[in-house]
Amino acid sequence: MRTAIRYDSSVTIAAGALLLAALPPYAGTVACLKCHGEYAGQTATHHARALRPISEIAAAFLDRPIRERNGVEFEYRRAPEGLAVTARVGNQRAAATLEWAVGSGAQAFTPVGRSGGLFFEHRISLYAGRPGLTMGHPASADSSAQAALGIPQPPETITRCFNCHATGVRGAADFAEPGVNCERCHGPGAAHAAAPATAKLLNPGRFSAPASVQICAGCHRSPEPAQRKSTKPEIEDPVSIRFQPIGLIASRCFQASGKLSCLTCHDPHANARRNDAAFYSAKCQGCHAGAPTSRCARANETNCLSCHMKSSSPVPYLRFTDHRIR
Repeated sequence: MRTAIRYDSSVTIAAGALLLAALPPYAGTVACLKCHGEYAGQTATHHARALRPISEIAAAFLDRPIRERNGVEFEYRRAPEGLAVTARVGNQRAAATLEWAVGSGAQAFTPVGRSGGLFFEHRISLYAGRPGLTMGHPASADSSAQAALGIPQPPETITRCFNCHATGVRGAADFAEPGVNCERCHGPGAAHAAAPATAKLLNPGRFSAPASVQICAGCHRSPEPAQRKSTKPEIEDPVSIRFQPIGLIASRCFQASGKLSCLTCHDPHANARRNDAAFYSAKCQGCHAGAPTSRCARANETNCLSCHMKSSSPVPYLRFTDHRIR
């Protein structure tokens, strides 16, 4: 509730998460939409679909045996708990159950499952429907079929992963709802649903620009200590462009304006408008009116992003817009 927690640039994400965890129970998206039906479209966004049962995308794996060049083979079939996967390395075989699809699918899905009661991140992800090696997994042949299934992850790591892909996370695979829904950003809403006039929710839209960026950075990543003074994080760590706040915080536009935030260009209740350079260029013109005619060498262009916020592919199959504004 807004009266119970104040966000500013000095509040850490970890502290904010602890405070949110102490607030009243979650009401669920259905309860929110009873009064806030104008945001019903959010339930179909990439945020809301950031975590789903693997059964919802199982068809993309079925009837598609995968054989890597190193000889590792995978086969998939439906199972009551999700999607059964069998890995083969030479004469060895290992089987497990995939339970969750992490990622909205806008760029990729990464399956997470359990083997022997332990969570693991599957070796194979789907990139726009195309199977490929999950980021961070070794490209060389695995030493065993069990290792080929994926990388085991301790409960605390899985909890951190789900905390950015689900709402109301209490522990590993223990959450109120899959996906990033209303209460992930506004806080638990049971008390508000029961007494809307007196039990207020968090409204990040009313926070200062640095504080609202910090809310988004809780999942989209803040700079690491070594990056906080970097003026060109995308050069020092090319993969950092996956995490938009890192570049934005390093931008002169952010540092000098005092008002530029993620919300300046993005509606958190809708998808980013991919391939709509004119829309975002108009946002630039909101602060830089007249700049193209007086200073820009490409005065007749309507795409500010092609020079000032370039996109690149730091890893195979994935492409991102660099949010360090030049």
